Amino acid sequence: MFGVLQKLEVSHALFAFPVRVSKISLWKKKRARGTSTFRDMELDGEKRIIYINDDLPREIQDLLRSTKELRKTGFRYIWVKDGNVLCRKTEHSKTILITSTSQIEQLKK
Repeated sequence: MFGVLQKLEVSHALFAFPVRVSKISLWKKKRARGTSTFRDMELDGEKRIIYINDDLPREIQDLLRSTKELRKTGFRYIWVKDGNVLCRKTEHSKTILITSTSQIEQLKK
């Protein structure tokens, strides 16, 4: 059945972008629209919400996991943007780029 699109129940889909720019463009569209569906992204399918997650390298995943421990010391915001782990204590405080576990240990003090 080559070339025939079949309707399948899919719980998730994995997309690989050949160029980093196209991935960043998709993220920006998603942020601008808020909640997105398949139809919003001009894809065939039901009107189901699309959730986008970045596939991070193991070292960044580990760094993010360690950074999340900072919540116990008062950090409210911890996120990843463009492959970088970022955090800040309050909505108005300066954003901190996390590059190592030793930096996390210093912030815990």
